[in-house]
Amino acid sequence: MTAIQMNMTTNANKKQGKAVWKLPWVVFFIFLYIYILFLINYSIIRRYYIRMEWNEALPGLDKTFMRKVTMKSHMTAGALAILLGPLQFVSYFRKHPRLRLIHRWSGRLYCVCGMLSSVFGLWFIALKKSLVGGINMTISFSLAGITIGALSFKAWQTARAAKWNSNGENNSGNSHNNKAALLQTHRN
Repeated sequence: MTAIQMNMTTNANKKQGKAVWKLPWVVFFIFLYIYILFLINYSIIRRYYIRMEWNEALPGLDKTFMRKVTMKSHMTAGALAILLGPLQFVSYFRKHPRLRLIHRWSGRLYCVCGMLSSVFGLWFIALKKSLVGGINMTISFSLAGITIGALSFKAWQTARAAKWNSNGENNSGNSHNNKAALLQTHRN
């Protein structure tokens, strides 16, 4: 066997290995979306928007109008972020020239929904003062909200600062150059 034949065999095995590795993730995401769509349909749309069952699920929620508004907004933005998040990891949307626009707009909407969900969740916690689970739940949900909001903002900043080529790949060089580019955008 020549070196060229061995190289071709190795490349074919690598491609086959990638396809085998991707299959469980594709199946996982299909079932995840089915579950999420069912959950969003039942718990958010039917329960809160159609039947208005606020007190059954979240006791004391309907005491003030702003608690309802902040919780509805928090759950709606969070549900959209959960639906849009996994799309950002599908390389087909990033690399295919016709679908790249879907990746970009879903990424923008994901970041906005993450930040809005964080803001409305923290606003709800401020209105309620203490969640059902006591101080531990209040602190942990507050920290989670701050983290999600900050990371959504950081994802927005990173995507805006990066230079992309026609293949949808980052053209900024190695990770050291990316960090330098991000630091430069923060200084300006």
